[in-house]
This record gives sequence, structure tokens and C-alpha cells, in this order.
Amino acid sequence: NGSLWVARERVRGDNAPKYDVIAEGKGIVGQVKLPANTRLVGFGKNGVYLARLDGGAEWLERYPLPKM
Repeated sequence: NGSLWVARERVRGDNAPKYDVIAEGKGIVGQVKLPANTRLVGFGKNGVYLARLDGGAEWLERYPLPKM
């Protein structure tokens, strides 16, 4: 959708990634906090794809794009 997601710095021990969402010509239009122990791996037409580490297995999950 033309938005740029920029990862924010986290303090040690914070396992929930946070991203600023930036829109062209508007600056920061929102902030997204992902579930703990996940990492952003891609975007789809209507969703965002995250990888989640659970024990020794890694899972791919899809979440709807947040409304901005």
C-alpha cells in the first residue's frame, strides 16, 4: 500500500517488536506492536506475515494489516 515500516529500537529483554509506519508525504501515521517472539518476514495483499519461534519449531502466521 506504499507504507514503509521501520523497526524501532528495543530495550534488552523486550521481545515484542515495534514498527513505525510511515506514509509518503505524511510522515509517521501509526505504530505497530507485533506479538512477542515474532519477526516480520513479509507482506501480502491483505496481511502481514510473521515468523514465530516455538520451542524448536518455527511457524509462519498471517495477520490482517492494521488500519491506519
